[in-house]
Amino acid sequence: MKKRGIFENPITIGGVLVAAIATLCSLAAGAAEFKFASVISDNAVLQRDVASPVWGFAEPGAKVSVALNGKTVGEATADEKGRWTVKLPPQKANKKPSTITAEYVGGGAGSSTSLGASQGGAASRRAISIKNILFGDVWFGCGQSNMAYTFAGYGRLPIGGEEFLKKAEGNPNIRTLLMNDGDNRNSPFPREDAIGIHWETSTYESMRKNGAALYWMGWKLNQALDVPIGLVNASWGATKIDGWIDQAWAKDHGTGHAKGVAGFWYSRWTDFMKSGGPEAYEKKIYEWNKRFDPASNFVNTKPSLHDPDFVEDASWKELTIDGRGFQCDPFPEGFTGEVWMRATFELTEADLKKNWSIGYSESYGQDMNYLNGHAFGGSGSPNHGYGVPIKEHGRVGKNVLAVRYKVYAASKEGRPGGMLKPVSIALWPSRAESHEMKFKACIGEQMPKDIWNHPECRKPNDARAINMFSATTMDAGLVHPLYPMAIKGAVWYQGCSDLGNGKYPEFFKTLVEGWRAQFTYKDKLPVIITEICPHQLDTKPNSTQRMANGETNAPTWSVNADMRRQLNELATFLPDCDTISLLDLGEVDIHPIRKEEVGERYANWALQHVYGKNVQGSCPQVESVEWKGPKCVVKLRNAKGLKTRDGKPVKGFELGGPVEKDKDKNGKEKEGVVLHFASAKIVGDTIELTCPEVKEAFAFRYAWFDLDCGWNVVNGAGLPLGTCRGYKDGKYHDQLTK
Repeated sequence: MKKRGIFENPITIGGVLVAAIATLCSLAAGAAEFKFASVISDNAVLQRDVASPVWGFAEPGAKVSVALNGKTVGEATADEKGRWTVKLPPQKANKKPSTITAEYVGGGAGSSTSLGASQGGAASRRAISIKNILFGDVWFGCGQSNMAYTFAGYGRLPIGGEEFLKKAEGNPNIRTLLMNDGDNRNSPFPREDAIGIHWETSTYESMRKNGAALYWMGWKLNQALDVPIGLVNASWGATKIDGWIDQAWAKDHGTGHAKGVAGFWYSRWTDFMKSGGPEAYEKKIYEWNKRFDPASNFVNTKPSLHDPDFVEDASWKELTIDGRGFQCDPFPEGFTGEVWMRATFELTEADLKKNWSIGYSESYGQDMNYLNGHAFGGSGSPNHGYGVPIKEHGRVGKNVLAVRYKVYAASKEGRPGGMLKPVSIALWPSRAESHEMKFKACIGEQMPKDIWNHPECRKPNDARAINMFSATTMDAGLVHPLYPMAIKGAVWYQGCSDLGNGKYPEFFKTLVEGWRAQFTYKDKLPVIITEICPHQLDTKPNSTQRMANGETNAPTWSVNADMRRQLNELATFLPDCDTISLLDLGEVDIHPIRKEEVGERYANWALQHVYGKNVQGSCPQVESVEWKGPKCVVKLRNAKGLKTRDGKPVKGFELGGPVEKDKDKNGKEKEGVVLHFASAKIVGDTIELTCPEVKEAFAFRYAWFDLDCGWNVVNGAGLPLGTCRGYKDGKYHDQLTK
């Protein structure tokens, strides 16, 4: 029977679809094609008042001439990667659409072959154009789900969104570039060009899929400045900050831990390519599979092990499920390794109308299950029982159930790996009728339990195998293709996935310095940081609920609040960065729906600090702290008109005395501070804190709970003071609860 070659099929690794040779071929073809970069397309907004770069691709060595509205403004030669770049003369804001033309004028490795053959030889001149171009201000938004949160929402629409879309639709002076469109997702290596994206004008559909907070910011800037606004959004829900740093840049210039992470991921890809890339990997994995996971070589064949007419299992070993799992015949004693199990069963049309299900009652190990090639679940649990309906993926005639197991050691309880009780097709949930399945097993070579001391047993590395939590890969796919785009400023809205990350400042410094090194801008690149909203954590009950239930009457630790505190302190960590607090916009849901207010705060900050308008856009922030015996005096900046939002006494401050010693539940000695709810009084631009239990003030905190507890300090513009803390000796001390 003829099998399909192992290089002819895309392969799935860790949930990521990769096509080995096709990917590299398409990249090479893209570099040879004469074109503008995808992020420089029709309908683009280019940054005004700066030498804004436009770029594209051609044969290496090709000479390209660029014209703006018919007037030549520059020439370039494509480098060894086939990339050419021309900087336009600085332009004033202009609502009259422009056309930019790039003309291939000869040269290049392919001038007498690929380009020459298709275009009439080296002497031919071929022109390509992008149209409906405006000059204005380009703002870049980046982060996780709240930056990505669209007007379509995540099950909940942003307040006022639909009404706004109807009002804003058709505005010709706001354009959007959504980096997540098309196939432009994360990448194991920095992409030179984006895939399947382009600038869009303000139609209902284009606006609806864009991040609401960033779009509202753009709308308000456009209304206030009367200049075109371009909004570039690169965001992805649940991603962590380490995914957004640039591996190629940060490996040399990053800070602390971020530099090491970037170096690892950069080396991971470059070493993979040096060792032969996808083609060499396919050969290595095929040989490794032959020894340790032989059935995997039949996953992408035709027919595959998921097909009814697959016959390669004739040599597989029959498997008896008798409670001993993979510790008895046909498995070697103490089996550690990989195994595929395969069973077939017949169904009639009448069967498919009944609630027949595949029933598992007990299993141990890492397994993934497939019905006719469709994955339907897996486990790592020692006792999982479920009935999986077969209606959706069942078929009349022969059906195939395949189970893949990875067993690297017995459990701590000494449980053997594998199926410990028979698998059956049964009527669910009554199991009134049941038919036990008979499996055949394809068993890999026994692996040593200390596999890491046996390199030949370790699975070959595929550097293309990434997921949304792989460091540097968000930047590589969604941000790197933007460089060296000219922008006015950037907005960062992320942090929910980095709760407890003590290295966050290092990553943020590396992130921003990477942007500043690779984007084009005039003078300074401002970065607006967003203090994430208070929200309900998965841990229940949260600190607020514990207080309401009477379980505690003292402040407790909140990892949510600590991240908010870090985001606020970043405003003093790097120049030309500032944090916008959203302390008053939180909800139980991690995705608050008052996105218009978020966008308005972004816009007002920019109007004040970037455009010099008479607007109060900065939130109150701690400037200094004075310790006066039992009193703590917190001086704030951006505090003109300091007050409480509701006219009631200040709420949300805590005060603590000097460091004390205590013992944990195991009797181990520890030290820290004990915090108490404090009385707070606004005096000008300061807040004075006192507490009967505190005789010598040493530490303070504000807004230190998961959910909003009525924190109410705002400035005259109604902007909230964000989560903050301070210690008399400038060091951090653990909290003691007494």
